[in-house]
Amino acid sequence: MELELTIWQRAMLITIIRPLQGDLGMFWMGGRVLDMLEFTEEERSELGVVEKAGQMRWPAEVAGRVFDFTLSEPMVRLVCGAVRQFRGWSQAMRKETEDLLSKLGIGREEDSAE
Repeated sequence: MELELTIWQRAMLITIIRPLQGDLGMFWMGGRVLDMLEFTEEERSELGVVEKAGQMRWPAEVAGRVFDFTLSEPMVRLVCGAVRQFRGWSQAMRKETEDLLSKLGIGREEDSAE
């Protein structure tokens, strides 16, 4: 799957994938996804991305920057499963969240108002 992710979408996926726990297959696949998504030192310097206390920040002028990624089917399954289970979504970022879900092929039919 080809994905174009904004800095916020990339940071959210990193935030969601990092704490995942599971069997060794999930461990190895999660590591491959993180190796791809995490910001390199060069990117951090170029973009002004700063991580402090588990929170990433960046200057507003780079917020619209888009990054291209290619995920294998097993990676997509892991990412989509993790995104579906994540319970930290904020209404403050609704537009960005809906865009990310659309890119991942996760539709409203999976909504849950628990």
